[in-house]
Amino acid sequence: MQVFSVSLSLPDRIIHEDPSVKFAHIRTLAMQAAEKLALVPGNGTLLVFDRSPRDGREHLYGPLLADERDELPLIWSSLTGMSPKACKVTTVTGSKDFWSGNGDSVLRKNLLRVVAYAYHPLPPPYAASMSLLDRTFAASGPFEPILAEVGRLLHLKSRPQRRRRMSDEMRARERRCAYCQGFIPAEKRADAIYCTPSCNQLAYVARKKAQ
Repeated sequence: MQVFSVSLSLPDRIIHEDPSVKFAHIRTLAMQAAEKLALVPGNGTLLVFDRSPRDGREHLYGPLLADERDELPLIWSSLTGMSPKACKVTTVTGSKDFWSGNGDSVLRKNLLRVVAYAYHPLPPPYAASMSLLDRTFAASGPFEPILAEVGRLLHLKSRPQRRRRMSDEMRARERRCAYCQGFIPAEKRADAIYCTPSCNQLAYVARKKAQ
C-alpha cells in the first residue's frame, strides 16, 4: 500500500459542456471511479475539482491510497476513454518509510501539502460559486469518514444550486456504453450503444469469443 497524489485529466467533450451539466457529469464520473477503486479493501481517494494556475486546465486532484500507482488511472480510462498516461500519479515522499515502520512525520508533512494544494483558491468565476464541499467531487475508502468528520467539525456546507429541468440533450449525455459503461457522447446517434468505435470493435471480439 502506498500514498500518492493523483491528477486526473478531463475529456475535452466534458470540459466544454455547459456548466449546468458539466459539474454533475464530472461528479458522477469521479464517484464511480472512487467507488470502483475502493472495492479493494484499504484503497481510497479524495478527488477535488481544480483549475491549474499554470495553464487553466480543469482536472481532478487529490490524495490516493492504493497498492499500485496505475489502479486509478486505469479505472478513469475505462470510464472516460482518456489514456492512462494523461493522468499523473506521484508517490508522496515519506510513504515508503511510514509503511516500513520508520515514522510518519515526513509523510504527514507532505500529505498535508497535497491536501492544501487540492484546496488552493480557485480563480473566478468558480471562487464565488463553489464551497470546499462543492469542489470535493468524491471521497472513498479511508477518506470518506475523514471528510465527513472534517465537514462536521468545520460546519462545512454546500452552496445551494438552482434546480434545472433535464433537457433531452442532458438525458442523452447520461447514456452508457454497453461495453465500458462510460458515457456516450451527446453528439452520437440516438440509437448508439457504444461510446467509441474501439468499444464497438472490442464488444464484437468479445461476442465472437463467447460463441
